[in-house]
Amino acid sequence: MGLFDQLGAWPSLDKRDGEPNVKGVKEIFFVLQRLPMTRILLILVLVGSWSSSLLAQHVPARHSPLRPTPTLRWKYGWRDGLMANTIGSARSGDSLPALSMEVASGYSPADLSFAYGYSRITNGGDGSDQTIAIMIPFATSTNHLQADLDHFSSYYMLPSTTLKFYTPNGTNTPYKDTSQWYSEATLDVEWAHAMAPAASIALIIAPDDYSLSSNSLFECATGTNVGQAGAGVVSMSWANPEDQYSTQDWSGIFTNPYVSYVAASGDNGTRNGSMGVEWPATHSNVISVGGTSLIYDSERQLVVSETAWRKSGGGISSYEAMPDYQRAYLSSEQTNIFNQAQGFRCVPDVSYDGDPYTGLSVWITDPKSKKGGWVTMGGTSASTPQVAALIARRRSLGRNEQAPANPYFYGTNSALLLWDIVWGYNGYQAGDGYDLVSGLGAPIADAFVAISPTNSLLRPQGISFSKITNKCVYGGPSISLQATADSGLPVIFSSSDSTIFTVTSDGKLTPVNAGIASVIVQQPGDGAAWTAAEPVTNSLMVAKATQSLEKFSPIAVKSYRSGSFVVTPPAASSRLPVILKVTSGHARVATNNGTNSILLSGLGKVVLSASQPGYDPTTPRSRTNYFAAKPVSISFSVK
Repeated sequence: MGLFDQLGAWPSLDKRDGEPNVKGVKEIFFVLQRLPMTRILLILVLVGSWSSSLLAQHVPARHSPLRPTPTLRWKYGWRDGLMANTIGSARSGDSLPALSMEVASGYSPADLSFAYGYSRITNGGDGSDQTIAIMIPFATSTNHLQADLDHFSSYYMLPSTTLKFYTPNGTNTPYKDTSQWYSEATLDVEWAHAMAPAASIALIIAPDDYSLSSNSLFECATGTNVGQAGAGVVSMSWANPEDQYSTQDWSGIFTNPYVSYVAASGDNGTRNGSMGVEWPATHSNVISVGGTSLIYDSERQLVVSETAWRKSGGGISSYEAMPDYQRAYLSSEQTNIFNQAQGFRCVPDVSYDGDPYTGLSVWITDPKSKKGGWVTMGGTSASTPQVAALIARRRSLGRNEQAPANPYFYGTNSALLLWDIVWGYNGYQAGDGYDLVSGLGAPIADAFVAISPTNSLLRPQGISFSKITNKCVYGGPSISLQATADSGLPVIFSSSDSTIFTVTSDGKLTPVNAGIASVIVQQPGDGAAWTAAEPVTNSLMVAKATQSLEKFSPIAVKSYRSGSFVVTPPAASSRLPVILKVTSGHARVATNNGTNSILLSGLGKVVLSASQPGYDPTTPRSRTNYFAAKPVSISFSVK
């Protein structure tokens, strides 16, 4: 029997839309385990030769000229070759791919539950009391959507759930018979439910899919309807090139502090630059989810490999500033990307199985033919609702303190929460740590759900606050204070005694009365990436005026045998008592009833110093009226 006869039908290594049939590769490695070593080596040479030619094709093409503004891209990769998932008015009549009554070859919920660690969650955290909002346009076959979810849940033995529908435009929400939108909604609903089976799912149905419309998906994703649905997580499997939004003011959206927003990074790679960067995934308050190619052995419950998907959207924004949580991480952990980004947002944040050829099984009813069947879907649309489900599961344990959850992935223990994806290429190369293909990596579900909200995920920080050198005089002008925190977050100033001076939170100090008080500087942390810093204080004296000391009267040479002599200290312009001190030599100062005597104890040179600290040293609780005078000194000899 020949080698290929023993293998049986050679697994297909063809490339569809430029992608290898990774399931064929998976079959090869399973067969290798049953072959003698000499044959394994031969096959490895064949596979190595094929893979070398494939890798050669991963060299990025020359950047093509700008095309007309594209329409929205949707994220399940089938049918259309290099233009997969492009939706436009001319394509609204396209039909679904062929449906099958046989279960699709895509992964099941159990497969990804084992692959990503959901199956290891033993302390609850199933999404109970949480709502995931999924954004779609048009009232498209919503009756079929519930029935399809029921069929999917029944087949995979998931608990049933009743979908909730919210229409921001009320009864005027149009019905548009587009199979692509319906299949998008079906994928999102079924797989959000699969990964968070106890969570409620709300569909917010926008009246329009045009990005700049007042009724657009973007507006509806952040409006009151999210609050009405009680959603703690919003899943958005849609995007557009960010340059379409460069002239729009979107600063007021995605700002609910109790909601995590999750968006697909796109299915177009990088195209050597920002054309692969899509919005809203680049928004600093949105978790950008890229795609991977996951090969999972369901029989052994073993992840064979997970690499970055070649079409995973990623890169550097041209418009969105790098958020603080990402700046803190990249500036210390990935300085090459930090320098390359030049202060702009990097995407994705995390990644998840999205390659259509390692895709997911979906049961769907064609809204035109009304026939149902199984199909395999993928893209970052498949990745996004599952990351949303993971956040819902964490929140169901009462750990919603990190909403939005973006900074949580960037904490000091991010390596405990994410598998680092180190191989793959989308125009950028995947590698150790953060990269522009897979972000920080793929989530480890049980670790993310279970980790304590008060653990060292938050980075410690310190405050730099130099000694205050300004002279502050009662009745004089205010002064401005400067201090910085390691996090770059703004510090907060305050006064320990507002009867001496007041300080605004941004550091404007105003004298009120003479005395000494402390300036306190704090940085409370952001509850996401940084801990609260230890407060730092600096004392400051407010005086009514400056003062000076007269010079000492000359002191003649003294005889050791005399034992002592009386000295008159130089007068202070403030008329406050002056302090005398021997700073060098064999002598000391003795004060009795206001008389200062120098007691001699040896021969040689003696240095005597006079000072006035700005207050009466004989009255410990006296109020400060003056700045300390500059000390003066005199020397004399003892023989």
